[in-house]
Amino acid sequence: MILRILIPGTFAEACNAAPSDDYTSWVQSCAAGEMKRTGRKPFQRDTPLSIRVEIGIARPQSKPKDAVFHIVKPACDTMLQNIQKALESICYETGQQIVTTTISKRYSETSYATVEVWEENLI
Repeated sequence: MILRILIPGTFAEACNAAPSDDYTSWVQSCAAGEMKRTGRKPFQRDTPLSIRVEIGIARPQSKPKDAVFHIVKPACDTMLQNIQKALESICYETGQQIVTTTISKRYSETSYATVEVWEENLI
């Protein structure tokens, strides 16, 4: 079963430098709220996980409407690392459990992050 977490707000600006405690707390609060709402427990340490992150960054007025991808700082790997650290001990026990990652960042009407975490199964 996939755990889906919506994190409204401006994430990219918070990741341009070291993530602020305020933003980390906001990500943790969104994740804890979703865990509570769905009655889920953190994935156990021996569970391999996949994580998918989609970052929507509000399009500045200076960008043309056909600009889709956000190809300036912060880098995707920085954003992913900050989210993964914030979710540790709330959604899963350790980041070492994550064996597959996917992240995208693009312009959107509003700023947000959507995170999906699920148990990785070999078929």
